[in-house]
Amino acid sequence: MGCSCTAASQCAQGHCLNNACNSFSCFLGSTQILMWDGTTISIENAQVGMVLVGLNNENNTVLAVRKETLGDRPLYGLNSEDEFITPEHPFISVKNLSVQLVFDLTTANQVRPDLIDRTEQIEIGSELYRWNSTTNTLDITTVQSITKTYSYSRNTTLYQLITDSPSGVMSIVANGYLTATECSKLAFALADKAYQSILNQVGSPLPQPTTQYLSVWHQIAVPIVAQFQNGRVHSG
Repeated sequence: MGCSCTAASQCAQGHCLNNACNSFSCFLGSTQILMWDGTTISIENAQVGMVLVGLNNENNTVLAVRKETLGDRPLYGLNSEDEFITPEHPFISVKNLSVQLVFDLTTANQVRPDLIDRTEQIEIGSELYRWNSTTNTLDITTVQSITKTYSYSRNTTLYQLITDSPSGVMSIVANGYLTATECSKLAFALADKAYQSILNQVGSPLPQPTTQYLSVWHQIAVPIVAQFQNGRVHSG
């Protein structure tokens, strides 16, 4: 689910090494991905090296583009919008950065049993991050409706992007919603540790992409992630 790459060294020349990117979750090719300059591009046209918007307005660089087929899975949509995402693809929780939200909890737990305690079901009333193109910030939106469709051919090509992240929360804005591209349990824990420390310092109830917040976030998270990528931080 998502990508289990936790370091740039696990991706090379747009390809995943040692099956590091063992993703099953993907997007329809027409899904619009938010670029760092505020424009969008269909994910099927994304290329290695492109810079995208992630959590806290970070610029996340595309390390690899993965393709696979839909198979027998449905595609999900929300709030009366077109279906675009597989049932197990994670959205980022606005309440806890160590938790991922998915449309189908059963499928997600089968794909990534190591993340069962980190995964929750998206339901009516769930809160997600939504990009506001007027203010160029992430707002919080409520899920008001959920739809799914089996109308696409099982041979439909789906896409997933592998990205880096200065702070360790690898994410992209897809069709306006903030979704994760990395699902390492350790990375989630590290991100949550940084997040909780920021709350103690800034006093903000939820992540906000302000200059003060971003400064504190990077002071805390970047050194932790650097240690993790250099092999000096281990789970367990």
